[in-house]
Amino acid sequence: MPVPEDLAPETSDGPRSSDETAGTIQWTDGPLPTRIGRYQIVRKLGQGGMGVVFAARDERLGREIALKLLAPGLLADPAAAGRFEREARLLASLTHPNIAMLHSLEEEGDVTFLTMELVPGIPLSNQLEEGALPPARALGICRQIALALEAAHAQGVVHRDLKPHNVHVVPNDNVKVLDFGIARRLEVDPNEYRTLEAGAILGTPGYMSPEQLRRQPIDHRTDIWALGCVLFECLTGSAAFPGRSFPDRIAATLEGEPDWDLLPARDQRELRSLIAGCLRSRQQDRSETVTQVRSEIERLLRRWSTTEEDVSEASSPLAGNLPVIRSAFIGRQEKWAEVADALRSQVLVTLTGAGGSGKTRLALEVGRGIGSEFEDGVWLVELAALRDPSHLPRALLSALGLEEEAGGSVDELVATHLSDRNLLLILDNCEHLLRPVGAMVRRLLGQAAGTRILATSRSALSIPGEHCVALAPLDLPDAASQLRHETPDKILRYDAIKLFVDRARLVQPSFVFD
Repeated sequence: MPVPEDLAPETSDGPRSSDETAGTIQWTDGPLPTRIGRYQIVRKLGQGGMGVVFAARDERLGREIALKLLAPGLLADPAAAGRFEREARLLASLTHPNIAMLHSLEEEGDVTFLTMELVPGIPLSNQLEEGALPPARALGICRQIALALEAAHAQGVVHRDLKPHNVHVVPNDNVKVLDFGIARRLEVDPNEYRTLEAGAILGTPGYMSPEQLRRQPIDHRTDIWALGCVLFECLTGSAAFPGRSFPDRIAATLEGEPDWDLLPARDQRELRSLIAGCLRSRQQDRSETVTQVRSEIERLLRRWSTTEEDVSEASSPLAGNLPVIRSAFIGRQEKWAEVADALRSQVLVTLTGAGGSGKTRLALEVGRGIGSEFEDGVWLVELAALRDPSHLPRALLSALGLEEEAGGSVDELVATHLSDRNLLLILDNCEHLLRPVGAMVRRLLGQAAGTRILATSRSALSIPGEHCVALAPLDLPDAASQLRHETPDKILRYDAIKLFVDRARLVQPSFVFD
């Protein structure tokens, strides 16, 4: 987890002796600690005014993690310690594939630290140093940022410091939003967001909203402003509110507007309308929710992604045979995380639920989201149309892109192929072949130590070692009478309604829910 480079570093209280605890070593200029608790320090990732981040190895679990602790000069500051623990509590409430995951909040001696997912890849800011991104790629990245913000806002959390440096682009162009160090929890009542109290200026000029700069109350639309800034920069390669100094960027934010002529000529009017909706000076004039912004991004993304050149540049292909899906993935963030976590510790996970509940889509999204963790990719085996159980091995062979050898055993060919590979198999729609699929899965797992299996079925395979995750239908209002007393924006908080609107816009882009 990187630390923003533009935060002024705090100074330590002076040099420390090498035999003092990890919590009091001078990390700014002196030697790095070799160990903090059970974690072996691998390297320093960065340091800002609030924190120091190391890459470390968790020797108990055998994995690398990011370890974040307060900057040396703040170790004795109760207010800083309070903000640090608040960051941990906020992160613990956020589980989403586009948000870096918190593992733990721990103490070692007098040092409190966070352990987090170590995110590969590079900051988006590094990529933008080379100029604008292809439009389809820019829209695809910002769509994922919007999904992360949706998850945060659903938990009443506003990031407050969204910028390209706090977004990591990992292999296959998956995105992780990082650094919730100055995030705040919004007070949420059953009907609406309430604004936060005014406070000190916290954030990065050039991405901070006018209300932040004026020390006025903020709400979720503060993040919408920052998302507009990031989208503009991705599409143009230039900051929306540039300046050589903080005062210059503050003045540009409060008094100027972006250079709209820098936007791509194609669909420039619609791109400008989208971004301008995020960057209106008054909060009440901005796009009301990040869901609205994401829906418009997705509409434009579908249009841009029809250009072959943009598609080829938009992402690095994931090994395997997963289909390209243009429609939005709506809801299911908690289930996504549950299934993804289960696959990291279980060899067989089965998604169960009624037909039409979204098992296939969730399985595909999980496969796409964690695919980079499998060296040999993610492979979909579609079984819905298969009626003869004896054809199961050939269906698997075909899905893996293998050809049958004359006189050879299909089972042996598959076993040989999988024996030294690390991959994820998605067996989709198993319910009509439970016993033969169960037998095949038991055989595969006994022969291929590096294979994980994610199955979808209306009922469990009922074999040893199976971990089941039940999937219920998307949520709806309790009754039709409730709909008559809700505004459209509030009704759109229900995932089933969001899905309906999204699919309606695939057919009729001008569809409006009111």
